[in-house]
Amino acid sequence: MVNRIANANIIKPSEEVHVKSNANFGYIAAVLATALTAFAFTVYLLHSNASRRKRRHKRRQVSQMFYPFLNRPQTEQLAVSVVMNQTVLNDDNGVIQENLAPLIQMAASTRLYLVAKVPDEDAGKAILAQMENLKAFDQGLAKHRVIFCSTTEGKVAIIRQLSPGIHIETDAELAKQMQGKVPNIICVKSNNSDLTNGVCNLSTAIEAIKSILVT
Repeated sequence: MVNRIANANIIKPSEEVHVKSNANFGYIAAVLATALTAFAFTVYLLHSNASRRKRRHKRRQVSQMFYPFLNRPQTEQLAVSVVMNQTVLNDDNGVIQENLAPLIQMAASTRLYLVAKVPDEDAGKAILAQMENLKAFDQGLAKHRVIFCSTTEGKVAIIRQLSPGIHIETDAELAKQMQGKVPNIICVKSNNSDLTNGVCNLSTAIEAIKSILVT
């Protein structure tokens, strides 16, 4: 019995070599796996760095290509809003042709918006049609900058949204209410004596704009 137990615990030389070879194989496999992982990570880093360099180079080329345009000095025109009622529109919403000339003169050097209070949409369309017949849009006025509203509150909201540097108003009371909301307000009507055939003279407004631009 003792001999059987002793014989069972004895490891033969061939078995010992087999165990050692298995251990060595496992170690070598682990080393190879680590080396392959490190190699793959190195390749990934090299590829990422190369891609970043290519992107930087491409961005640099694009920047150099568009640099003259992106850094070209640009002068933004001053935004000016003008109430059309009693400046170029009479009490019947008729367009006064001779009073379009000052507006065309303003539009040549400013970003001019025209705001008109009208009773309904049809009245606005009629005003645009009159201006088209008078070739106003062919001489410098912008059709998409003619804006209509039906209430005083709507007019105030439009003017505030436009954020003009100068606003020309015909309602003295409304001009007072807008003080502080618009940097410069020019009121071309203080009483009925300022009116000629129901329409204000815009030449005074142009002179006022010139004085504001100079200062």
